[in-house]
Amino acid sequence: LPEWTLILVLSGLLRRPEEKIAYELKFLKEVIKTEFPKIELLEYLPGYEGPSEKILKMLREPWPEDKTYWKLSLKGKFRTVLFLTKPVKAPLFVNLIDSIASRFNYPLSLLGKYIQPIEHNRACQITFDFFFDPDNTKEKETVERIFKEACIAIMEKGGFFTRPYGELAKIVYERAPSYASALRRLKRIFDPNNIMNPGKLCF
Repeated sequence: LPEWTLILVLSGLLRRPEEKIAYELKFLKEVIKTEFPKIELLEYLPGYEGPSEKILKMLREPWPEDKTYWKLSLKGKFRTVLFLTKPVKAPLFVNLIDSIASRFNYPLSLLGKYIQPIEHNRACQITFDFFFDPDNTKEKETVERIFKEACIAIMEKGGFFTRPYGELAKIVYERAPSYASALRRLKRIFDPNNIMNPGKLCF
């Protein structure tokens, strides 16, 4: 596969679905031709011989319970960094994480990168996956060090972590004391007996 692949799904409505897809596809071709000439518009995934309908099914349905989760099939374990930012800043974060991973001699070919536009592309969710062999102590330690340094660097560049858990929660809340303080006040209001997720987040 190429380094980056953009998957777009065009869908019709109950009324005149073919017409809707036709004008959307026409507009898409015009935009790519005039604004993104380096992007090749295809109806199939390069390097993948299966039908495109299979990819659509994979995107829309949960991963099958009887199959090893795809992120575990590569090396056995993975560490994920997930945060929000502006789409225009996505290249900055990609270069940032590539730089950090290279400094630790982590193969960039094993670094998973995913960008999901949200809010009609007013923002985006970026995910970086670091795969490692859980039985390889050196690999595991290296990924943990990369994870911590990457999270700190992302915060310093303005990335926003919406779901900080575990080690990440400690990193985030230590650097956002006013945010953590506000969360604690809300916690005392809505959960005065501390029965919901005790010991989690910054509580």
